[in-house]
Amino acid sequence: MNYQNSVFEKIKSAIDSDHEDWVDTIGEVLNISKSAVYKRIKGDTMLSMEDLVVLMNHYNFSFDELVFENKKQVGFRFPQENRKIKGFSDYIEPMKEFVISAKKMPDVHVQYATNELHIFMYFHDKDLLYFKFYVFAKSTWFLDSYKKEKFSLKNFREWPLIEEDVDMIMKTFYQIPGVEIWNGNVLDNFLNQIKYALESGYFKDPEEALLLCDKLKRSIEHINEMAKAGKKFLMGQSPDNGYGKFDMYHNEIIHTSNFLLVESSYANQIFFAFDNPNYILSDEKNLVKYTIEWFDRIKRNAIPISSAGGKNRNIYFNSLKKKIELTREQMANFIKYQL
Repeated sequence: MNYQNSVFEKIKSAIDSDHEDWVDTIGEVLNISKSAVYKRIKGDTMLSMEDLVVLMNHYNFSFDELVFENKKQVGFRFPQENRKIKGFSDYIEPMKEFVISAKKMPDVHVQYATNELHIFMYFHDKDLLYFKFYVFAKSTWFLDSYKKEKFSLKNFREWPLIEEDVDMIMKTFYQIPGVEIWNGNVLDNFLNQIKYALESGYFKDPEEALLLCDKLKRSIEHINEMAKAGKKFLMGQSPDNGYGKFDMYHNEIIHTSNFLLVESSYANQIFFAFDNPNYILSDEKNLVKYTIEWFDRIKRNAIPISSAGGKNRNIYFNSLKKKIELTREQMANFIKYQL
């Protein structure tokens, strides 16, 4: 197999221009003359390893795509492998970079299939976000400062460091049109975490467990309003001040994990939750193609609950609110009789 020829075929197919333009573009990327580009295209000069790395990074393809083109291997990247989380800002910073770069992509939109409330939804309320980060700090990031610390809404000392970024991330992410597919268990993990923390004595003030339930219910009511409007907008604002399109589906037929598909006319990427909130990602064309088809298939088997799906939307969100109310009642009884 002529791998060098495959490299240029991938680049040519990724550039929407005539022959001369794409040759000029490669010359600019590699910082070489047009004649030097032609020598590499014809095979008179071999691409160096440095050339190959530069081209792969610039045109967003991997070495695996060349070597395993007709095989079943799929390549993934694990950004967290070499990134130690020492504080909440270390997790927020890559999210900021992601939404900024995604927003710049032409014709970008996202599709999110999840079996639990995804991280962006906690950004609606800083107390919900703090509790989620508190859980991550103790169970995933193993931050020394949280090993013995009890949870208290008054102790969100990192908030001034991340408040501006959280606000920017939410506003930017909400400008991107999106589809979300939820199931009936989407709140179970978070509610169980609150309940476990209460029963394990992690709350400095047990009444704050009930307050988190109230805030979660308020957040769910806001998402209901977004689904009704078919538009993303910030809590406390009206749909008239909304951003990107918001389509929502209720799925109970096909099992889903927690993953995000970013599509654009420039590039596509899939993010899979892996040891949540960590993730792995891939831009393998075969996997992207399969995932796009999977989303189309699951939407055909799911119940639309945004915009015109009023009856189904009310049934779905009422069931979520009842789960919150039931968990809140159970915890209120625990506080009353056990503490």
